[in-house]
Amino acid sequence: MKKGNLTGSDSSATRLSFAQAAESPCATCPDTPCCAYLPLGKVQLETLTEVDHARFLLNFERIELGLFRTGRWELFYRAPCRFLDPAQGACRIHDQPEQPRVCRHYNPYRCWYKASLAGAEPDGFFRLDGRRLEALLPLLVFDGRGRLVDVPDWAALSAAFRPLPMPGWPVDEELPAADPMDQAWREEVARGAPGAVQTTHTYAELADPCAGCEAWCCRAVVLPYGRPTTASNLDFLRFMLGFPGLSVGLTEEDWQLIVRTPCRHLAGGRCAVYGRPERPLECKYLNAWGCAARERLGRPRPPGYLRLSLEHFDTLTAQTAFDADGRITALPGAAALRGRIEADWCAAAPPRGRSGPEKGATRRRKNR
Repeated sequence: MKKGNLTGSDSSATRLSFAQAAESPCATCPDTPCCAYLPLGKVQLETLTEVDHARFLLNFERIELGLFRTGRWELFYRAPCRFLDPAQGACRIHDQPEQPRVCRHYNPYRCWYKASLAGAEPDGFFRLDGRRLEALLPLLVFDGRGRLVDVPDWAALSAAFRPLPMPGWPVDEELPAADPMDQAWREEVARGAPGAVQTTHTYAELADPCAGCEAWCCRAVVLPYGRPTTASNLDFLRFMLGFPGLSVGLTEEDWQLIVRTPCRHLAGGRCAVYGRPERPLECKYLNAWGCAARERLGRPRPPGYLRLSLEHFDTLTAQTAFDADGRITALPGAAALRGRIEADWCAAAPPRGRSGPEKGATRRRKNR
């Protein structure tokens, strides 16, 4: 028999029978990086502005960039799915109806995560955090219009990154707790409160829009997110919302992905690198009067904007219509979804001002 396999690959590698090789690769993957490394979307790094934006993003905890040998960049969120049992390395909702189909039908024999994230750094993929990006910046060359014209080759990148190892698995960092604005929203509905009360201010009082703000722009990454057009899109959204800190923000026209994770330079509600060279240009030139984070992330019921978490996913799908091929034919907007969610909360809550049976009976006995 010819040594090696049918393609003549390295015969020094582990030799397995077909039955042994056919055993699930998940059984030998103790760190389950597929459940702790969420892809957030592709990014471009072709201009000074785009590189600075990457610098801005990597200031946020648990946010990483991935660089493929093909030149493709992708953004990732390094956090375990809320349904991952860290002790067993297994999914708590495996094969249950609430498990996303993208998980149930993921082919472990073609798993990119295990090949790229388990063990030593692979030859065709680099993970980048803020430290690695700072090491890369001096090696980039731009033209006079801010276009990236020269980058180091793969060997030079490897040499630059080698002294800066990335954290391994499992993820042991503190993860985001529940969004306090979600609970405040529910409480407002329970009280029958009208939402934010409009107040008036003088021009002088608005001279510094950041005054009194809890730095909401530094507490979350907000990314553009395409409106779902198929049932498959919604299934992947369900998968994403299973990660702590993830929600989507809706207006009547646009969708956004919200990742609640703070900037590592946020200290005492203010920027610890303010005025220093390492502060991203995006932060330096932010128009604070046009900042949407304060209103959209810092209020329980922001007007014209809805934050949608995993808790609300079933309401979203119940209000969505599909054709026979799974294409979405009607997708509810922010106002309709908010109305449905709040109506469901009100229907499930006991009527306000009505006493329970025991208290009513006690009062009747006292009146006799």
